[in-house]
Amino acid sequence: MAQADSGGERSPRDLSVKIAILIHELENQGGGERQCVALARELHRSGHIVTLYTSAYDGSCYEKICSELHVQVTGRGWFPNFRRSAYLRRFLDMRRMASFINEPHDIWNPHHWPPHWASVWLKRRFGGRIVWMCNDVPDFKQKYDAARGVHSAASRLKALIYKWMWKYDARQIRGVDLTLVLSQWTKTQLLDVYKARVSVIRSGMDQYLHNVGDSEKIRRRFGFTQSDFVVLWFGIFMPHRRLEDAITATARLRERGIQIRLLLAGSQLAFPDYAEHLKLLAARLNVQDAVTFAGTVAEHEVADYYAAADVFLFPNTNQTWGLVVIEAMAAGKPVIVSTGSGVHEVIEDNKTGLKVPPCDPDAIANKLELLFRDPSLRIALASFGKNYCLERFSWERYAQDMVAAFERTRGDAETQSAGGPPVANELATAGQPRGGIG
Repeated sequence: MAQADSGGERSPRDLSVKIAILIHELENQGGGERQCVALARELHRSGHIVTLYTSAYDGSCYEKICSELHVQVTGRGWFPNFRRSAYLRRFLDMRRMASFINEPHDIWNPHHWPPHWASVWLKRRFGGRIVWMCNDVPDFKQKYDAARGVHSAASRLKALIYKWMWKYDARQIRGVDLTLVLSQWTKTQLLDVYKARVSVIRSGMDQYLHNVGDSEKIRRRFGFTQSDFVVLWFGIFMPHRRLEDAITATARLRERGIQIRLLLAGSQLAFPDYAEHLKLLAARLNVQDAVTFAGTVAEHEVADYYAAADVFLFPNTNQTWGLVVIEAMAAGKPVIVSTGSGVHEVIEDNKTGLKVPPCDPDAIANKLELLFRDPSLRIALASFGKNYCLERFSWERYAQDMVAAFERTRGDAETQSAGGPPVANELATAGQPRGGIG
């Protein structure tokens, strides 16, 4: 980071930082991808020199945001059509990314796994500091333990591979200056497996959602009536989203005579077999007419989907965060959130939202019925939740917290080079949760 001239104040340009943001792919419009590109945009707008590097970029992935950014597509590594091993594919792509980037940066800011590997290799060549946004904890240790428990030659081989990858990943993480996670749950998961300097920082969100959205557009599209109680879930279909719990809860409420309509919106391409399983479940429970699979949502219609809902449901478990929950609250919707997701840490039960245990469709059904029968509670939760989110979550604030984390790693490096005390495990200010459970 640029230093001030002696005897004078630093100008805005002197304060700019050269930042490389690394993400493996920009091909799905998920919450982690939105967080990454929104951060890049805010850092750019505040005067920093930002380049977003990715192995593959679908030009339609958050096209409006990315149009403001300097996006560099580094391309695939060796054997670009090889997809049988996601781990090997990512390793090869990271080697390619590291060889493609040929200039130093003050900050290497990898997102997800494994761009922190490329960042460590680049740091060895060019210097700089690494602040890793770890959205999901690598699962090598978990898979190693599972494979080790099966007595077969194939499992023993898998266990050896996973153990090597776990140890190699741990070695790379030692080269990271600071790891940031979105929830205390994720921090605990990470520190159970790795030795790392970790701190919690909360994501931002799009504040425009609170005052736009056509509440009737989506209802008309799917044939919902005014008397229908519309429950929305929004995201990428994956097994840990636990949408079977939402469908089972829908069946419970239909049995109680409640005219519920469950609207599941998002891409099914990542796990098509899971989406098919959910459709078969809805048919088996005889609620196929009550469950709507909306498919991929266009960016310009996101606010319309939130506006169409009476309640937003988030049954996800083993989920590090839950950006859509914050968006739904900002859009003025009461939320029901599983305690298996990291975002529940910023929800005050019975005030800014309702919480349910993970994998518990009966609890979901009971909370939905409570909201159906008590419109005043829906209004109160929506009001408190909206005000809470608009006060505490924005992409600008998230970017400011990230810059504070960048600055802190610089100060730590200067302290250590001067023979000062060792770096503490936690940030003193930057990265601490604001307004949530710390």
